[in-house]
Amino acid sequence: MESTYSDFLRGNRILLQPCLCRLFFEDRQEDARPDAKAEGYEFPWGQLVETRAQGILAWDIRYKDIVEKCLETGIHPSVLEDYTVKLLERFIDQDGSIPDFFYVKGSKYLTQIKSGFGGLAITDCSKEADARLFMVNDFLPRLMPKIIRVLARLARIDTPANLFRWAITEKLTCPLSYSKEAKKCSFALDEVEKNLCGYDFQWGQIVEDDDDKIICWDFRLSQLHTFWSCIGDRRYSEMIADQFCYHLRSIQARSEMPSYIQIESRRHRTGSVTIAFPKKDSKKVREFFVECFFASLLPLIVIQINNFLVLEEKNTTAAEPLLKVA
Repeated sequence: MESTYSDFLRGNRILLQPCLCRLFFEDRQEDARPDAKAEGYEFPWGQLVETRAQGILAWDIRYKDIVEKCLETGIHPSVLEDYTVKLLERFIDQDGSIPDFFYVKGSKYLTQIKSGFGGLAITDCSKEADARLFMVNDFLPRLMPKIIRVLARLARIDTPANLFRWAITEKLTCPLSYSKEAKKCSFALDEVEKNLCGYDFQWGQIVEDDDDKIICWDFRLSQLHTFWSCIGDRRYSEMIADQFCYHLRSIQARSEMPSYIQIESRRHRTGSVTIAFPKKDSKKVREFFVECFFASLLPLIVIQINNFLVLEEKNTTAAEPLLKVA
């Protein structure tokens, strides 16, 4: 997504793929429908259409998966527009989160040309550089996820897997079993550890780090870790990480996981396992994990790790010397 942000700053638009949201605009007059050759920027959650006309520079929001779900469940997509516009107006009028040189498209302003479900626009083109910088530094990474969460909840698709697919991160709290283990082993949870972002699942967490070219995910099997941390010492945490790492490499060896994903055990972050891959492959990797890994591979891995630990616990207990009474 970093490359998309860079393209946005420079105004390097691409020809956008047609999406289902165009069905919503079919009843509009010909000059008010979205252009089939619209240009803009692609994101995991949808598109940002960029138009420049009549002295107005505008960015319209188009959703993908959310629109599809609304069409399936009978929710008219106009509801998405209503929610989007209201949230954008609140960000400007009440929260002050958006600079006042922006206008909201789809409300009482700038309704003559619509290419999506509301958006932002500027009429003072001398502010274009500031507007693009704000969009990249604040709106897209901070405010857009809030809008996506509200609409996903409305469409009843605000699942952890979908938020992961759309790269909508949230601030994570270190699982209690991990923080207890760190305290017991005299490991300090530094400020970086206290301000992590990523994805929460029933089975655990994925902590996301990225730089200019690489994305790293730290997997924490906290559900498994919580149970076994109550039974034994830190070696169980290490075994969970080692076994998870082993199973990931086995999957990759069977060509079931892309070969460009790097896998390593990362003990300094309390028994987690890290995978890293090029940012340019982010969409493919997310699809693989949502469609294949989370659905079928991970449940089996968790069962196999748990069975390994059960066997290890039995062997350890059997090897302990009997207490002799004098």
